[in-house]
Amino acid sequence: MKIKQQYLLTFLLVIFIVQLNANENNTDIYGLLNQAFVKDKDEILDTLFIQWKTESVSISKNELSQFPKKKQLTYQLFKKYYSPITEIDNLPKDVKRKYTNSDSLEMCVPYKKPKYIVVQDVIIIGIIDSFSKTFKNDEHEIIPYLTEFDTIFNFYPDIDIEDKEILYQNCTYEIGIYNFVLTDIDSVVPNDLDFYRNRFNERLKRVFFLENHIGTILGHWGGLHVITLPEVELIVFNRKMTYAMIYYRETWFSGGQMLFFRVGSKWIKLFSRNTWME
Repeated sequence: MKIKQQYLLTFLLVIFIVQLNANENNTDIYGLLNQAFVKDKDEILDTLFIQWKTESVSISKNELSQFPKKKQLTYQLFKKYYSPITEIDNLPKDVKRKYTNSDSLEMCVPYKKPKYIVVQDVIIIGIIDSFSKTFKNDEHEIIPYLTEFDTIFNFYPDIDIEDKEILYQNCTYEIGIYNFVLTDIDSVVPNDLDFYRNRFNERLKRVFFLENHIGTILGHWGGLHVITLPEVELIVFNRKMTYAMIYYRETWFSGGQMLFFRVGSKWIKLFSRNTWME
């Protein structure tokens, strides 16, 4: 129970830090995005994302070598795991079964067009004594078995994805984009279907306006995914750190888990499976 409480407190801390860092620059980002949208100026978007790119500096090999072993292995594991879906053929089979319409499937692959990929900058880690009785458990079921907990902030892995440039999650830009896409999120709205339909269409226009730069996704239950999925929600290592289970969100409505085995500094994928769908 203590570990579960630590897990919840860690999430609350992450949210608090994001909100704490959300300063007046977010208004500037929103203003620039809105100006670009109203004037239909890609040049403004280019300037904005180039600035974000200059602030997205990956960790060097020398810096990484100074980290504790657990942190180094986490960086190595993430690089092995991380691969955004950019083609319909790479979507999970259960997603293809649920969405047979080609237009719907295209909506599930928002990272084909964008120039930039946005990598999460926080990783949550847990340690378990053994996976022998728990490897089938989902993320929430495994929490009571964790014996240690840790969080890596300012997580900037050196990622290389063909034809894409890497950005790291940055609350100033993220909140600015969030406010730009989700217009009127705090307003009192009438009980009118046309109002909701028009507002949704307006949000889609803003998503499409950004699609050549980043692939934002409207959330299944509201909200917005600015981070480029898949997003790692939790990594659990065994005590010797020879096995690692990654719990992830792969699309805006589905996710699962992936088990790796370590040989030296190399991680080998043993299996992956989607375990939930909203």
